[in-house]
Amino acid sequence: MFHGNVRHTGLSPYHTKGNVGVLAWRCALDGAVISSPSIGPDGVIYVGTFRGSVYAIWPNGTVEWRYLTGGAIVSSPLIGPDGTVYIGSLDGNLYAIGPDGTLKWKYRTGDNVRSSPVLYQDRIYFGSYDGKIYALNTEGELIWDFFTGGVVSSSPAVFSDGEGVHIYVTSWSGELYALKDDGTAEWTITTNRIIFASPAVDASGIIYVASTDNFLYAINPDGTERWKYAVNTGVESSPAIGPNGTIYFGAKDGYLYAVNPDGTMKWRYKTEDAVDSSPAVSSEGTVYVGSWDGYFYAIGPDGTLKWKYKTDGAVRSSPAIAPNGTVYVGSDDGYLYAFEGTTLKPPHPPTNLTATEGDGYLLLRWSAPADDGGAPITAYKIYRGEAPGGETLLAEVGDDVTVYNDTDVSNGRRYFYRVSAVNEIGEGELSEEANATPAGVPSAPRNLRAVVGDEMVNLTWEAPEDDGGAEVVAYRVYRDGEFVARVERMWYREEGLQNGRGYYYQVAAVNRMGEGELSEGVNATPIGPPSAPRNVQAVQEKNGILLTWDPPEDDGGSQITLYKIFRDGVDYAAVPGNTTEFLDENVSAGKSYRYSVKAVNDAGTSEQSLEVSVEVREEEEKSGFLPLLVAVVIVLAVALAISYLVVVKKRGENEQ
Repeated sequence: MFHGNVRHTGLSPYHTKGNVGVLAWRCALDGAVISSPSIGPDGVIYVGTFRGSVYAIWPNGTVEWRYLTGGAIVSSPLIGPDGTVYIGSLDGNLYAIGPDGTLKWKYRTGDNVRSSPVLYQDRIYFGSYDGKIYALNTEGELIWDFFTGGVVSSSPAVFSDGEGVHIYVTSWSGELYALKDDGTAEWTITTNRIIFASPAVDASGIIYVASTDNFLYAINPDGTERWKYAVNTGVESSPAIGPNGTIYFGAKDGYLYAVNPDGTMKWRYKTEDAVDSSPAVSSEGTVYVGSWDGYFYAIGPDGTLKWKYKTDGAVRSSPAIAPNGTVYVGSDDGYLYAFEGTTLKPPHPPTNLTATEGDGYLLLRWSAPADDGGAPITAYKIYRGEAPGGETLLAEVGDDVTVYNDTDVSNGRRYFYRVSAVNEIGEGELSEEANATPAGVPSAPRNLRAVVGDEMVNLTWEAPEDDGGAEVVAYRVYRDGEFVARVERMWYREEGLQNGRGYYYQVAAVNRMGEGELSEGVNATPIGPPSAPRNVQAVQEKNGILLTWDPPEDDGGSQITLYKIFRDGVDYAAVPGNTTEFLDENVSAGKSYRYSVKAVNDAGTSEQSLEVSVEVREEEEKSGFLPLLVAVVIVLAVALAISYLVVVKKRGENEQ
């Protein structure tokens, strides 16, 4: 029947993955084929022509029989359970033709019958240009009719739920009608223009219908508007519903539209002329549709062209998909075209099998076979072994799964894998082999030690206790939490550091899985010998030579513990590091002495300071005794003077 089922979803239960657009045959008929083909249970294709003929065509493209009606045929055939073909004609009749091509009965309406009939529970529903929708039994007897008020050229859609059977039909009056199976109206909605297209109903009961008012409508089962989607021009194409709920339809602007179930555009594909053909969708989501540009198109679910075929006339017919994946469609050039599917066979091997190592697991990924054998993949089988070619069955996963996480593995042990695909025919060949060794990151390096030097730290450590199942290939060194170096040995020397500053070091081991834990840290403060003491001076004092100096400008990062005094180039004396002077009492007058100083810390001894010289002068050497001699002389002189005065005085007294 039109659009494949009573809900007119256009969704086929058959896949066409192997159909690449190769023409199997084309059958010349007596006129333009606007009617959409239908496929009987025996594979015979039924279709009408604009010359009024109904054809039965064998799957090899030869004509079995032809029945001539009294008017052009645009209606699509309905195949009953007993093989009866029901089809409308523009002569105003609905025809029932037996499987042998003989007339069983015909039912006369008041005008052209362009509507495609639908059969549900032994009732045939169809419309007429007389404005009525008819319900007949399979003997051609009227059960009821319903007047819509406008031409009915669309095909009724039927939906059954817990509340009963609902018949949805459109009219040129611009209305969508919901009828009960007794012929009474449930509700009506009105668009602004003629509706040529037939409605489609999804599994939840939402009705989709397109109008020449440039809108696609989504209607709730209670007749309220759910949403509407605007296009540039009118629409005569009946919508189809894909496997994921996407709605497909063509428009006069030449586009095939794909609209999401929420009413937003998914994509659109541009043809070269109007698209009045109603799409058909295969089970894998390929959309088939014709255009007035003469091409028949196969569009992928993502909106990209898979293939197209040029006929010699406009393609207004809607396609039909056979169980073997063959696609049939008519053209205004008077031919029925068959694009061949594939012969069913087991699938090819899955491709791109990879095994990714993890800590205690191996993650397998693969791609679907390039050829599924003509039937959908139903499962994948995973095989595992510990030697090449020694794989045995490990697990089976569903058809939509192309990844498997194997956690029943041991780190450091190599495993080999293959995968096969299964369809309804059987299991295909095994894939190419993949292998991998599970591993984790290493544990932390052990016994990290630091030896300091002048502006440098030398680190050493031992390998991790656990390499994670993969060889350690490098170590990463961190200083104060920041990465500083990657080395492939178990030591690291860092230079150019600041003496006296404390640093904190850690090390991590690296294998092919990544970086492991950081080691325990170690503190290190580099030190070096101090610089030379400054401003060395030597001054002659009464007790000897006083040597003074200033501390080094750079203590090397360590406290000065000692100063060494050199006299005449010889290590002569030492004083504590908190002292910056030295008195040399062991000097002799008239001699010269050379002095220098070195500073000492925990790292070593500085360079020698600048050397100073001093000469011990003679007078300065006696200057300590001269004042005493002068004093003695003065004292003696005073004493003599006093004695003289006393003698003179006594002599004078005696003379008186």
